[in-house]
Amino acid sequence: MGLRRGLLLLAAGAAACGGRTELSSSPCAGALAVQCVAPGDDPCGPLRLVASSCDPVSGAYVCPSGAWPHARAVGAPAVCHPFADPAGPVLTVAGSLVGVPTDDGRCLWVSDQVTTTDGQTHANVAFEPDRTEPFGTCPAAASFAGGAPDSVVTVTGGADANLVVQIASAFRFGGRTRVAYRLFQLDPSAVFGVTLLGGGLGTWDAATAQIVVPGAGELQFSPQLDLGDASLVIAPFAFVWGCPTQDGLAQDCVVARFDAQGTMGLFTGGGTWATAQTAQAGATVFQAGPWISSVVPDTTSGGLLHVWAEGFGSTLQSHLAPAPQGPWAAGPTLAACDLPASDSHSFCAGPAAHPSRADPLRPGELVVSYGVGTTAAAGTGSAPAEYTSRLQWAEAP
Repeated sequence: MGLRRGLLLLAAGAAACGGRTELSSSPCAGALAVQCVAPGDDPCGPLRLVASSCDPVSGAYVCPSGAWPHARAVGAPAVCHPFADPAGPVLTVAGSLVGVPTDDGRCLWVSDQVTTTDGQTHANVAFEPDRTEPFGTCPAAASFAGGAPDSVVTVTGGADANLVVQIASAFRFGGRTRVAYRLFQLDPSAVFGVTLLGGGLGTWDAATAQIVVPGAGELQFSPQLDLGDASLVIAPFAFVWGCPTQDGLAQDCVVARFDAQGTMGLFTGGGTWATAQTAQAGATVFQAGPWISSVVPDTTSGGLLHVWAEGFGSTLQSHLAPAPQGPWAAGPTLAACDLPASDSHSFCAGPAAHPSRADPLRPGELVVSYGVGTTAAAGTGSAPAEYTSRLQWAEAP
């Protein structure tokens, strides 16, 4: 006992005579560590938390290369009008804002149509929001990719004024960006003025900074299959959903998977994936509204979450499943859409989830953009700014 007491006194005396602990000798002693965030392999996917480290020169904790400090906006809105800076060039943004990851690590948001303050309309305009903004921030600046509201889509075989391209979803797979698209032809006799020709998977061309999609003679998906509404990569496959069969105000949806070589298998039920490429051969996995919805990982359950809006609906709905083919079960309503209070005929459509805007310190946070339309006879002409696309924050079930 006497020897132990003597050693303790000796250690205490050494500390009192200038001995320093490892912590107090650190150049960052007394500095606060910083929580950092960084992108994953998919620039449009969820951000990940990473640790900061001590910078001996500044005596502060800093984030590693490619990461930035985590921050949350004060008084963040529950919903906003993206890219609607009053001093900016954008009057309205129409339709969904589909996230497209690029080879150089950016996440572009591609809109159906942008109307600028000079009255010009532009299709398939890509925005590049600042992903380092504090979580909960509305991207207000019209940050056009390339600096101008030009189309980011090129159709092989040359431009055709009678063709309309819709960007539906996108993903990174095997080190490449693939973009699900649909090709329409203008048709005055059609109900909505266009006829669907089919679709496929386009690519990102780094040299021209364009989404390149095959023309009418090279379509991969027929209108009867109509894949593209949503997509998600779960290695070793990329899954793409499509909703070709109308069922009231919703559509019956099927799912296909693609391997690294591009070989497609359509889920036909009972655990079977077949080479058939007809909607009749596919098993219905869930229902969705027209054209675009989103399937994302559900951080709450560990499964998958489908976010969708019924045709001419006013709410964001959900489905939950443990796997891409299901079984999918109806989930709760996620949120009421933000619609013009003066228009009882308005509706929301085409919800596109933005996992890169969800706060990793808030599991279950959803950030979703969607288009706003109306069935009123006057259309959106009297107050177009009220029908610009929305960005909304919600919680997963």
